[in-house]
Amino acid sequence: MVGGRESTSSFKLTLPEATCPRIAPPVRIDGAVATFTDALGGAVVLGRIGPFFLCRGSVAPRGPLAPGADVLRDLGLAGAAARAIDHVLTWYGAPFDSVNARLREDQPLSWGVWHFAGDRFAAALTAFYDDAPEAAAARLASFGIAVDRGVVTLARVRGAALRGEIAEDAIASSAIACAALARAGRDPKAMRAQLSTLADAVLRPALALPCRSTSTVADTLRSPRALALILYCDLACGPSGPSRLAEAVDGGGDEGEVIERFVSHLQRTRARELSSVIRILTSPEWDAP
Repeated sequence: MVGGRESTSSFKLTLPEATCPRIAPPVRIDGAVATFTDALGGAVVLGRIGPFFLCRGSVAPRGPLAPGADVLRDLGLAGAAARAIDHVLTWYGAPFDSVNARLREDQPLSWGVWHFAGDRFAAALTAFYDDAPEAAAARLASFGIAVDRGVVTLARVRGAALRGEIAEDAIASSAIACAALARAGRDPKAMRAQLSTLADAVLRPALALPCRSTSTVADTLRSPRALALILYCDLACGPSGPSRLAEAVDGGGDEGEVIERFVSHLQRTRARELSSVIRILTSPEWDAP
């Protein structure tokens, strides 16, 4: 187990037929479309890359089905944080019902608006099960997908459930399991769980990063624009991304000086994230009332 996860020793997935996931499938697969025949209904359009299935999703972060500002307030996200989350999810995030495989080599499966993977994927599923156990059971447990002590699991025909990265690989390799995970992302409680995970596993830890010049990143970076920059660094570079901003804060100065120092660093290193960072900083959305 690495970082709270149970990992496979190889990228290659090998699942003998006897150990394939147990699926009780009220779903029909017609080409690229998975149509659910249970009481919940719905259809999911799937794609495929090699042995893995994916779903591009269709429930946008800023759309008629997206959680409203009241949900963010209930999660303790208001003002600058809420505006930053709205901006980054809209322009750089993914649909709530998206599912992807191997976006990064060490991430077999990712889900939802933030491409939650690894421990964060397990945390988002845990939040969904905790907040709405009946909804999670109908949308996930019925298809063998669960989470146990911070580890994603997938039930099998015989024997113990698959766990960790092996389970995630198996989900990504099953059209039915992938479709079930995508449909689950459309549930309002699942969307709330994703936002809760974004707050607790991404934004708050980044703001709490210690700095030499101040106590924490949050003492210097406070505006919606700056918080959006923190979020984007995590989305683009992974959990270590915000630490690059923390290094800029270590140089001292106010928020404007820190951001200028950070951009200069990106320019010197020709970082691929530079254009998106400039796009965030110059967006007219920050000037809107």
